[in-house]
Amino acid sequence: MKKFLLSLGLTSLCTSIILLLQETPTYAWFKVCNKYSEKIQVVFGYQDTIDNRSSLKTKKAPWSARGWYTINPGRCIQVYGHELWRRNKYYYYYAKTIDGSVVWKPNKGEKGSSFCISSKKFDIVQSNLVKEKCSQGIVRKYYPGGRGRDSLTGLIYTVKPHYKTIATDTKWLRLKEIYVGRGKIQNYTLTLR
Repeated sequence: MKKFLLSLGLTSLCTSIILLLQETPTYAWFKVCNKYSEKIQVVFGYQDTIDNRSSLKTKKAPWSARGWYTINPGRCIQVYGHELWRRNKYYYYYAKTIDGSVVWKPNKGEKGSSFCISSKKFDIVQSNLVKEKCSQGIVRKYYPGGRGRDSLTGLIYTVKPHYKTIATDTKWLRLKEIYVGRGKIQNYTLTLR
């Protein structure tokens, strides 16, 4: 019995050591830090592919823009929480002080890209429909409708095709490009001064 308990104890100890020595997954992110003296607002643009390696890429994902993130002086905020190098090599941002007196945007000759944004908080997938409607000041998403079953009552219901407004007061805005490289970049911190 003592041999069995000793053997069981050694096995547990070895298993624990092996688990501790295994590589733990790294938490990945894109952060924006405000080292400026005033509160700033940020828009972030990205393409949310599952994996950009050619053997695993199945379909080109649309670009998205998200904002406005408000960041107090001396603080950072995570705007994207995925492993960067497997998703994309390029990300985009635009930032400004609350009163708009200082702006971080692409200067003449710098790389950038235009995204449909809203003056209010938003998360807009840059689809073909958005590209057609952005300059009209309102972006809607089409829902084709269909039939479903209520999970509580079991009753069957029908939803008619319809549009849902996802953003108002929309316009095009040019965001500045950031190249995060070809290496296995997990994390990136953009510091605005």
